[in-house]
Amino acid sequence: MVEFDSFINVEKVIEAKDSNYVTKELSFDDKTILNTPYKIFNVSKVKLNKLELPLKGNIIETTKFINNKKSYDALYNLLENSPNNQKSKLNQFFKVDNTFKSYKSIISLTFSKNPFKSNKFTHGHSKPLSFSNFEYLLDYMYEYSTLFVLIPDIDFKSFDSMDNYMEYIEKAVNVVSSFNNKPIFVPLSMKLDNSNLEKLLHFYKENNYSNIWFNFYSNQINTKISIIRYSLRLINRLFKGNAVTYFSNMKKEINKHLDDVYTLPSDFLGPFFGCDFLGSNRESGFPGKNIKRTAKEKREFERKNLINKNRIFDSSSYYYFSILEYPSDLRIKFKVNSTN
Repeated sequence: MVEFDSFINVEKVIEAKDSNYVTKELSFDDKTILNTPYKIFNVSKVKLNKLELPLKGNIIETTKFINNKKSYDALYNLLENSPNNQKSKLNQFFKVDNTFKSYKSIISLTFSKNPFKSNKFTHGHSKPLSFSNFEYLLDYMYEYSTLFVLIPDIDFKSFDSMDNYMEYIEKAVNVVSSFNNKPIFVPLSMKLDNSNLEKLLHFYKENNYSNIWFNFYSNQINTKISIIRYSLRLINRLFKGNAVTYFSNMKKEINKHLDDVYTLPSDFLGPFFGCDFLGSNRESGFPGKNIKRTAKEKREFERKNLINKNRIFDSSSYYYFSILEYPSDLRIKFKVNSTN
């Protein structure tokens, strides 16, 4: 086993008296100093070189969720049948470029099924990846994750046992730890039951994996309150306040509807449950998307869907507002096509 270094020092901790809200001063080996809770910018659907307002100085994250045969096949071809321009093709796959590396950047990768097995999908079976070629993917992610490295999460249910899942985590960490000088975060699925969660966290403690990525798999934070509290209580007991937590892949809003002017946030609940870094969201789409509609009804649904995909968080009220109803001046120009 490669000796593990967290590369994050927890210098100061202040706990709120009436909630689990915690502020920490974190220092990194590259001399970066951050105060938490810290909100990460999601740039999964953003072209960084087209931004009018630069994000220099901020931490950015792009996410990738591999959950169908097409995406498994695409990654297989990139790793097992590597083209001459493999890196540029991986950039296209993750929708990043060299601009991405000029920021404090993170790539988040989640698999719905074990990529080292042949998996059954509606349109056939995927081909299994070899771990040796998966190592190149880890090296690629290390290069493009300039501040943190998130070990790719694989749904633990797709492994034969929890021990096999933990073996995968350890092998992946050992690869990334080679010649490493960046913090590595290990995944903690919010789909775990309490017995497997406890087993996994004890394994993390034994290996000194104190940077922990809470993967919400597109669930609302408020639906996972009990497992979050249980996890953080156990983490605090095991790591004595030296652990650092990263929440991502949360559903952004609580029970949103297309006609709502504003909705309650799900993601911004994270700091009140004790998270240090609040990462990207992952939406599962609006209900009713496949309902049969007339052409006019379909156009109206798509118009509202577009507007609601771009809700704006209002820090004064802690609501997400429709972009057309946002209470303050956005200082941006936009156009929404109306339906006749």
